Amino acid sequence: MSFRLKKDIFNHYYFISFIIVIIGEIFISYLKFTDASAGSLLKLIVHSHIYLSVFFLIFGFQLMDIKKFNSNYLVFLLFILLFYSLFQLFRISPVNTDLYVSNPIYARFGNIWYGPMFIVPFFIFWGINKNSIYWFEKISLNVIQVGVILFLLSLLFNFNVPYVFFISSFTLLAGFSFSNNKRRIWIILGICISIIVFFSEEYRSGVLRILLALFCVLIVYQKIRILKIFFILFLFLFPLFIFYDVLNNSPNIFQLIAEIENKNNQNLFVDTRTFLFTETYNELKKNNDLILGLGSMGSYFSDYFLNLISYDNYASADFYVRSKVEVGFLQMLLKGGLFYIILISLIYFYLAKNLTKVKNTYIHNLSYICISNFFFMSIENIPAFNYLNALIWIILGICLTNLLKEKNNLEIKKIFNTLN
Repeated sequence: MSFRLKKDIFNHYYFISFIIVIIGEIFISYLKFTDASAGSLLKLIVHSHIYLSVFFLIFGFQLMDIKKFNSNYLVFLLFILLFYSLFQLFRISPVNTDLYVSNPIYARFGNIWYGPMFIVPFFIFWGINKNSIYWFEKISLNVIQVGVILFLLSLLFNFNVPYVFFISSFTLLAGFSFSNNKRRIWIILGICISIIVFFSEEYRSGVLRILLALFCVLIVYQKIRILKIFFILFLFLFPLFIFYDVLNNSPNIFQLIAEIENKNNQNLFVDTRTFLFTETYNELKKNNDLILGLGSMGSYFSDYFLNLISYDNYASADFYVRSKVEVGFLQMLLKGGLFYIILISLIYFYLAKNLTKVKNTYIHNLSYICISNFFFMSIENIPAFNYLNALIWIILGICLTNLLKEKNNLEIKKIFNTLN
């Protein structure tokens, strides 16, 4: 075997890491091990795919590929993020974990919402491989194809298909125009069935992601520059508006939405976002933990859930010591502090600032979809080590890689031709 062939095989190990994440999550969704105790050894064993995928990610990584970002500023940010993430992963917890985990060591490394949430950003380096677009598109569509086949079989044999199979449906819109008719049919079919599965599984954010991604693609194809600028500004400024509005106004945007839902006599819509924002922020501010957060095992006391349980013993409510917040930025604030949010925001800002340097429609589409995730973290998308977040960091890496940004549409089309 020649040296070149050995090097090519070595370079392909990175894509296996993504496959392991997907298989691991599908496996867990079928076996229902997600209900295992947060600090149990079982939880650590079940989530061992986390560290297996990281092993292949690191094994397929070459330091020299960092140059493909073509920005010392960006590389500096990424390494600061890398070291800060490791600091938060291994940091001694400043809070008492006895109330919500049986074993803090197992919990720290075996719960996707705790320590592993600081590992998933490493998937940004997945995107700098020269074949990343090929493998990303191939893996993403293949998983959806399996999901579609299982869905059709489920109509005959009456079993549930986990929505995990359709997580990547919103990203496939970026390459729709570069695909042949057969691939386009699979994408359309996958998106339609994704919406059905998302509704049946009550995964509303999945539907919103598809709609938002479709809107992003439509914006890219518009020739109105001011419209694109306004849209990007909206995606970045809306999270700031949410924070200010919820912490300073009553009624705020979430309360108004809840009021509209109730007036329409639909299912009871409880405004949980308001107390999530206020309780998380006030708890960290009170103890001067806003800058660094509370680390991977961070938690806070919730008056809302304590009162709910106290007044109604039969109420379906979370424990009043909360170690997970259902809003992306709040989870980042709780675990990593404002510094963690700022680091990730600067990476997204860099992406938006350099959109004018992109020479192909595919990276343009994917970049807008990627930035829409920044917006989405103000209402959903908890940072965790799972398929969705690995997917998001991979497309962020692809969009930031200078080599891929400089390809023209014809070169991108050639990549898609090899997929068909």
